[in-house]
Amino acid sequence: MNTLDIVSWDHSPPVYDHLICKEISTPGNTGSTVLVPYCMSCKQGTTTTQEQPKVTLKKCSRCKLIYYCSQACQKEDHAQHKKRCIYYAKCAQKVEQEVTRLNDTSMDGASDPFGPPERPFETAVGSFWGIFGTRDYMRAQMSLNRMQLYFASMTNLKELWQLGLDNSLELLRLCSSDNSGIRFCVPFLLMNLNRDDDAFAFCKYWIHDSEHERDETRAGMHRDSQKGDWMYERKDGMRFDSMDEWFPSPFHTRFTLALCLIKIRLISDVSVLRQNVDSFVDTTGLDDEGVSSIVGGFVLDEKSRNVNLEEERRTVHRLMDVIHGANPTVLPAILNPGPLLRQSPPSYYSPGDPTEAYSLVQDAMPSFRQNDLAMRLLEERFGPNPTYPH
Repeated sequence: MNTLDIVSWDHSPPVYDHLICKEISTPGNTGSTVLVPYCMSCKQGTTTTQEQPKVTLKKCSRCKLIYYCSQACQKEDHAQHKKRCIYYAKCAQKVEQEVTRLNDTSMDGASDPFGPPERPFETAVGSFWGIFGTRDYMRAQMSLNRMQLYFASMTNLKELWQLGLDNSLELLRLCSSDNSGIRFCVPFLLMNLNRDDDAFAFCKYWIHDSEHERDETRAGMHRDSQKGDWMYERKDGMRFDSMDEWFPSPFHTRFTLALCLIKIRLISDVSVLRQNVDSFVDTTGLDDEGVSSIVGGFVLDEKSRNVNLEEERRTVHRLMDVIHGANPTVLPAILNPGPLLRQSPPSYYSPGDPTEAYSLVQDAMPSFRQNDLAMRLLEERFGPNPTYPH
């Protein structure tokens, strides 16, 4: 595979060598395991153990994303980090320049029909891509966002997943129509931060709610929002809800894949909790059903106690059927990504085509690979090392 040329990277995320070659080993894991800061060179972290003493970490002074424990470690990683670091700093600088330009109070948008309006971050929220004068800002932010997500995927640091998510949501807030497809990676970013209820709500909005929402309603929602607002439905336990009234069609492959993983993680979580209750009851010899019910009540919330896991499994298989029918590359490629991701990033994609699967697998694979049940279900369908159109 060719070395990543970050400077010439324009349209698509880079080929993630670490996603192809590095297996994530998390026995019994159900959610996403994200990391606290650690040295990018020697991998020492902030946890104090006998084998790994506590270390003082400092961020790279240029990109302010990557940590090192010493100058020696920073020098050792310099050749690997330099090109990406410089490019990220240039992206961040470009965003600052665009913000300064748009906030220039001397600017009179009325005299230039192609220029930005006055105070665009107050007056044009939701319309940034539709206004020629604010498109350069959007392009700069999208380049920065792609690099944030690259570093997050490379390091699996919680703070970088959060940074990438915050910037993605801000891009969506500024452009209600999401002309650039930022929305498609957001459910997986949320799952990487174990926000499965929010991921479910986000998918539901883009599959169902937005299609029944009047344009002026959506415009008002964006116009009245503030930076950092969560503009979608929020409800504890939403991932337990049925999708019968708005079951995704083959036209929603990306969100269908996210919903499939949300339901798999739900099954995993509840199964583990129920097994823990049963194990505790067996260990203590409390075989009375009433006592067992009381113990379960402390460990399991109402939805976890009452959910029908067999029904949820049937939902997962229905979702997999929809995904595989819409694009036969996606699910097998999560198991065996090499043939797909070792190709050059496509400059466009067509629905149902391997070009669509390329970015989809990049977004979804880390979360899928951290869930034992998800990988087991895929292997049952396709075998451990499947072939597929690529």
